[in-house]
Amino acid sequence: MRGLAWWVASLLYPGRFWSKPARAAFWWSVKSNLILRRRWEGPSLCRRSTPCCTATIGESWPLTNAIRKATQWRSKSEKKLLETLQDLCKDWQGKPIRLMFQDEARVKRINDVRRCWAPRPMRPLCQAMLTHEYTYAYASCEPATGAMDALILPQVNTQCMQIFLDAAAARHADDHIVMVMDGAGWHSSKKLVAPTNIKLLALPPYAPELNPVEHLWDELREKCFYNKVFSCLDVLEDDLAMGLLAMENTPKVVKSITNWPWIIDILSKWK
Repeated sequence: MRGLAWWVASLLYPGRFWSKPARAAFWWSVKSNLILRRRWEGPSLCRRSTPCCTATIGESWPLTNAIRKATQWRSKSEKKLLETLQDLCKDWQGKPIRLMFQDEARVKRINDVRRCWAPRPMRPLCQAMLTHEYTYAYASCEPATGAMDALILPQVNTQCMQIFLDAAAARHADDHIVMVMDGAGWHSSKKLVAPTNIKLLALPPYAPELNPVEHLWDELREKCFYNKVFSCLDVLEDDLAMGLLAMENTPKVVKSITNWPWIIDILSKWK
C-alpha cells in the first residue's frame, strides 16, 4: 500500500526527494483530497498481509511507525478478550475466578505544586522540592468488587514482582486469579514464576490506557501528594502506606474508578 502511494507520488512529482517528513506530508494531501481519500481508505487496498497506514494518515512519522507496529501485532495474534479468558481458564471451570488488573507506580520526593483552596484574602504558599529519591507502589484491583491489594517495594524488577504475586496469591488462597498486566520486562521474565492460583495475561502493546489501575494512581497522587514536601523517604512511604490503606478500605471508591463498561460487559459474558 505504501509502495503504491510512493509510486503515485513519483508520477505526480518526478525527481523529488521523498524524505520521511515529505512522505508524511503526502499522506496529509491524500487525506485532504476526497476522491483520493475514498480510494485510499477502500477495503480492497488494505489487505491483512500489508501494513495498515489508513489510520495514520497525516500523523508524524514516529507515531505512524508505532501505530503500524501495533496494527501488525494485532492483525497476527490478537484474540478477543472473552476467547482468551475462556482458553486460559479451562482448568478452573466451576471454581471462583477473579479478574484483576496490576500495575506499578514510582513515587518520588519531587513534588508537584498545584492550585489549592484557601480562605480569602490569604494566598497559599506551597513548598517545592527536587530530591531524587524514589520508592515504588505495586497494586492490583478487581474492578467487579473494588477489592485491592498493594505493596510498597524499593525497586521494580523480577524479584519484587515475585514478592507481590506471592503475597496476592496468599491473600486470595481460596480463589483463582487472572492477573492482567502490561508488557514490562519484569512481567515477562522467564525467572518470574506465577503461583498455582494465578495466571498472567498481558495487555496488548501500546495500550496502557486499557489498565484501570492507572486511574488509581491519579487518584492517589491527587489526594496524598500534591503540594506536600517530605523530609525523608521514610515519611514519604508512611504517607503512601496511609493512602493505599485508605483505598483498600473503600472498595466502593475503587470500583467506581476501575469498573469500566467494557470490563462489565466481558464479565457478564464470561461468568
